[in-house]
Amino acid sequence: MSRLPVLVLSLAVTACASSPRTANAPRIDGSSEAAFTQSVASLRKTLTHQHSTFVAIALQDIWRTVEAEAAPESSDADKAKAYFARLDGLGYSELIRLADATPPTVRDQYYASLPRPTWHGPLNQDTVGAAAAYQGTDYTGYGLQGNPQFNTSCGSVCR
Repeated sequence: MSRLPVLVLSLAVTACASSPRTANAPRIDGSSEAAFTQSVASLRKTLTHQHSTFVAIALQDIWRTVEAEAAPESSDADKAKAYFARLDGLGYSELIRLADATPPTVRDQYYASLPRPTWHGPLNQDTVGAAAAYQGTDYTGYGLQGNPQFNTSCGSVCR
């Protein structure tokens, strides 16, 4: 029973340490374009590469939302003012929360942008069928025929 409080405390400390927010984390300054650019750069410098990429995706997402909400006769300067006003004073977590208000979420967009794996194994008599199945050109059953790792009973004759 006495281990539970220690476990909870250690989990809380770990969660706080891994969080991209800190007490004096930079906030976005939307008072002008120059201040905005400088504050976003300083915010991104304090984050990991992945969280910095999340910020870039969130900013693009929010810009698209501002453009969609703007009146058709709005100028680019009016859209920029609305964009800076919407982001003024936000930190990392508030920025991500604002971007996630409309689907797809920032994480979904990030993971969708990552490259997809391709077959990099050796191409020989035993693996040609597996490479073709992996690339989506030769499906039989679950698409793994011809690969000795998954179908040891037939080796290279399964094609």
